Amino acid sequence: LPQMVALTLTLPLTLLCILLVSLTPLSSGSAAPFSCSPLPPPPPAIDGYHVRPGNVKAIMAMGDSISAGFAMSGNLIMEQRGLVFSIGDVNLTKSGGHVPLTVPRFLKHYNKQLTGGAQGETLPKTPGFWLDAAISGAKIDSISKQQIPYLIKQLQGPYSYDVDYEKDWKLLTYFIGANNVCVSCKEGRKDVSGAYYEDALRTSLLELQQIPRLIVNLMHVPYVSGVYRAGVNSAKCQVIWTIVSECRCLSKSDADRSLMDAHTDAYNAAIDKVALEFQGNSTFVVNVQPFLSSWEFGELGEKFFSKLDCFHPSLYGDEYLATYLWNSMFAPAGKKPTTFDTNATPYCPTENDFIQ
Repeated sequence: LPQMVALTLTLPLTLLCILLVSLTPLSSGSAAPFSCSPLPPPPPAIDGYHVRPGNVKAIMAMGDSISAGFAMSGNLIMEQRGLVFSIGDVNLTKSGGHVPLTVPRFLKHYNKQLTGGAQGETLPKTPGFWLDAAISGAKIDSISKQQIPYLIKQLQGPYSYDVDYEKDWKLLTYFIGANNVCVSCKEGRKDVSGAYYEDALRTSLLELQQIPRLIVNLMHVPYVSGVYRAGVNSAKCQVIWTIVSECRCLSKSDADRSLMDAHTDAYNAAIDKVALEFQGNSTFVVNVQPFLSSWEFGELGEKFFSKLDCFHPSLYGDEYLATYLWNSMFAPAGKKPTTFDTNATPYCPTENDFIQ
């Protein structure tokens, strides 16, 4: 990511033109709109396994550049946090634009008092904004070192006026691992092993337990190697990847991409294993949301990715992430959605549905 910012100042004019010609204004996504009927205010949740959408008071996110919204618009080297699938809460209808599909926008349909959703844009590598603690370029060790302390400080500081730290239910989407995968082909790195990821994940969840009444959406890591297959036949993507190395192992060789996939498998196995260790706590619930590990990005095509770097999700792709995360939140383990479908629509919860 820092390389991309620097390169805007040093690229030859011809290469800049190649990039700029492809850039377009922010356009609407293509996922089905959210058209669910409102529900009556729910009764108080008796525990973390009986939390309805209307019981959630604060929405939060942790992760890397995907959760920071980097390059989503395709025309700015910025983080568009207000559009991020898990935490974005911008309402573009105020300017006559498209209403983005995001989990906070879905939740606000059932609780207008929801707080924490991100709005606006930030410079790359901003260390958190609103209750979006994501940092572009972050790896798993950033969660305990930077992102959890940031969220706790925000909840106990500026958000203490809107959120009762002890009594209100909070929903956190935890999504990280792509940057670990992207350097996993380098020999001798200790911070890319499955065991390292597992230990860091376990430590971070133990630390998150200090936040009362918290539900964690723990997302699987996608097969980042599929991004290569999605853009390998695009001349524009090939030029961009040659100039900007956002994922060092991605475009080198099939062997490197196989190593990436092996590490992805190890990280997702660690996620499943560690999540089981935290079952049974009535005020700290960890729900694995596995849908991304079943997607083949190569089949989704170039449209799913940013026109700026052919790597990060576009708004089109991000709205599908929002739809699938939302739908997964209301399906039990073993029956959560996996296969990608361009006709997918956001699930409409009933009064009997709980977040799981």
